[in-house]
Amino acid sequence: MLERCRPGIIEPIDYPYRAFTQPQCDRQHRVRLSLQELRAIMKACERDIQESRALRAAVASERITARGAVLTRSSPVELCSSTSI
Repeated sequence: MLERCRPGIIEPIDYPYRAFTQPQCDRQHRVRLSLQELRAIMKACERDIQESRALRAAVASERITARGAVLTRSSPVELCSSTSI
């Protein structure tokens, strides 16, 4: 307050930018990705997601056809007698 109201009485004070430092302040800042790098990463993620969805759909259709094949080949009595408890 004295420094602001009566600047001639005391010398200017060098105040720190942050009075209370935080642990993450000592870390170096990360380099930002370029737009091309970010787009390449997003395209790769999109490809991975599409591949996993296609694989999931293929497995689901295989299960459906396998269940259908089991049900058409055997009768319900055979299914009950062949399962173990």
